[in-house]
Amino acid sequence: MAGKLDGKVAIVTGGNDGIGEATARRFASEGARVAIMARRESQGLKVQDDIRGEGGDATFIRCDVTDSKAVEWPGTPEHLDRALEVTTPKAWLALGALIAILAAVIAWSVAGEVSTHIRAEGIFIARGGAIQDVASPAAGRLARIAPAVGDAVAEGELVAEIFDAETMERYQGAVSLAEERARTLADLENEAREENALAAEHLARQRARLDELESIGRESIEDLRARVVEDRDLLERGVTDRWTLERTEQSLEQVRRSLFDTLLRREDMETVELRRRNDLRARLAAAQAELVSANYQVSE
Repeated sequence: MAGKLDGKVAIVTGGNDGIGEATARRFASEGARVAIMARRESQGLKVQDDIRGEGGDATFIRCDVTDSKAVEWPGTPEHLDRALEVTTPKAWLALGALIAILAAVIAWSVAGEVSTHIRAEGIFIARGGAIQDVASPAAGRLARIAPAVGDAVAEGELVAEIFDAETMERYQGAVSLAEERARTLADLENEAREENALAAEHLARQRARLDELESIGRESIEDLRARVVEDRDLLERGVTDRWTLERTEQSLEQVRRSLFDTLLRREDMETVELRRRNDLRARLAAAQAELVSANYQVSE
C-alpha cells in the first residue's frame, strides 16, 4: 500500500479493537508500518493478520502500556528490528521519536486525564466506540445533518439531507404542477357552486311554471269531459247539434295534447339537469384525480 505515510512507522496502543483498531487500519492503508501494542493477544493478532491480508504492514506486540517495565521490552533496537524490520537510519530516528512520544503518553496516562467525548459534527459513533458509516441511496451535496451533537439516532430515523440539482429540479417541477392542479380544482369547485346555484334557481322557476300549466291542464280536462257528457245528453234530447259536441271534443283533445307536451317538457328539463350534474361531477373527479397524481409525484 502507498499513501501519505509511506515509509513511516506508527505505534498504536490499544490497537486490537475500537478506535485503536480503526487507527491502525487507517495508518496501514496510508502506507505506514504499524506496531499494534495491546494486552489481548488473540484480538491483536487478528487485526495484524487482517491488515496484512489487505496488503498492509502490521505487527502485534503484546504488552500493557500502563506497565512501564512491559513497555521497555519493545523499546530496544533489537526487539523493534525483529518486529518491524526497520533498516534505514531515518526510520530509526522516526522510531526513536515515536518511542519518546509513547513514553510521554504512558507517563501522562498515569497522572493525567483523557476526555472520552469529543465535539465532531458529522461523525456517527456506534456502540463500542467505532465510527459508523452512513451511506446515502443517491448522489448529491450534503445539505443538512438532522441530529444535534450528542443525540442518539435510532434505526430508520433521518440523519442527513442531500441536495441534488436534478432531483431538486424535478421536485420543484412536481410541486409547481401540484399547486397548479390544486388551483384548477379550487376554481372548478367554485364554478360548480355558482353554476349549481344558478341552475337551481332557474330550475325552480321552470318547475313552478310547469306545475302551474299541469294544474291548469288537468282542471281544463275535467271541465271539458263534463261538457262532452253534457253536450251528448243535449244532442240526444235534440237541444243542441253535433257540431257543438264535436267542437267540445276537439277542445278536450287539444288540452290533453297540451298537458302531454307540458309533461314532456318537465321530463326533458329533468334529463338536461341530470346530464349537467353528471358532467360536472365527471369534471370534478378528473381534476381531483390529476391533483392526486401530482401529489404522488411530489412524494416520490
